[in-house]
Amino acid sequence: MALQYSVPFCVAIALLDDVDDPLAFGERALGNPQVHALAARSYARHGRTRRQAGRATCGSHCATDARSSVTAMTSRHAERPLSSAQLRAKFLRCAGEFAHAQALLEQLEAIASVPDVATLPLA
Repeated sequence: MALQYSVPFCVAIALLDDVDDPLAFGERALGNPQVHALAARSYARHGRTRRQAGRATCGSHCATDARSSVTAMTSRHAERPLSSAQLRAKFLRCAGEFAHAQALLEQLEAIASVPDVATLPLA
């Protein structure tokens, strides 16, 4: 999980794997020499103005000294929330193999209309 907080590893995982997959930040990344090599050559520059806050330019230096970079939004917040579809997909991915994930998601989505949460099943 700590890899999520390392910009160089996030850049490497974004280029080599799937940053939306929680498992990409586990043993798969730790055991992948390509991730380590790319992370060692990665960098990040954060937005310098208020307008750029929340943006980062990330990239990697290649062996040929060629450089590539991308600018990406670095965080989600009240002004840039996940869409309903993105939130559902994230929940189901994080729930992994939990057998009742879909049913739990449906209960969570309907919770605002439940008059008494004590009536919800616990499992």
